[in-house]
Amino acid sequence: MVEKGSILLLHSGQYCSIVEETDIEGIRIAFSPHIFDNMTRNIANVVKYTLFRNFNIIRIESRDFHEYIEECFSMLLVESKTNIHSFMYNPRLYSMLYYTITKIYEYQPNVNNGVTSKTLELFIRFSAMIDDRYKTMHSVTEYRTALNVSHKLLTECAREHANKSPLDMIMEKTVFEAKKLLNYTNLSIKEIALELGYREPSNFSTLFKKHTKVSPNQYRERNSNKLSSDAQKY
Repeated sequence: MVEKGSILLLHSGQYCSIVEETDIEGIRIAFSPHIFDNMTRNIANVVKYTLFRNFNIIRIESRDFHEYIEECFSMLLVESKTNIHSFMYNPRLYSMLYYTITKIYEYQPNVNNGVTSKTLELFIRFSAMIDDRYKTMHSVTEYRTALNVSHKLLTECAREHANKSPLDMIMEKTVFEAKKLLNYTNLSIKEIALELGYREPSNFSTLFKKHTKVSPNQYRERNSNKLSSDAQKY
């Protein structure tokens, strides 16, 4: 749950719902991945795969930093209203957002400033490989072999930087993509299974239920009703 004084960071393709009854206010900022173009490749990857990981919630404990971030967001809001051009044609707004993201990353508790550390580099490579190959590679052994590392090292890396097992990271990506297809397409369960690289729909259904506690059909039915209800409100 997002509490007052928190920052919720989502990467492209993620979705979340806001409960209307919740008494909460905030600012939503969406931007293109081009914001990372001004960073060195190594720093950009660190930020993308550690700061913008799945539903990363950062609780701002420092009053000074809280006020600083509020000031940054206020300036971004003012600038966006006074200049309707996109970031590509508004260097000032682009730079302000880039600077704010950098500061949020630096503020993270236990942030690893040694961006060239061996485990962090491996974590970034592993995360990027999951994004690229989740449809064709489903086992830890496949990733471990492709990365040319031991199972022990990959496990230590995933635990240190994501607090998850390597298999959990792989399956989390598969389930996340499955939820999008279930929510926003009319593909059958069999078609979704094939889209995600599972020839046997039963194997996909078993995996999905293991991680969500409901079958793909149950998930689709439950969420289609919710989405329909939310649409009627607007």
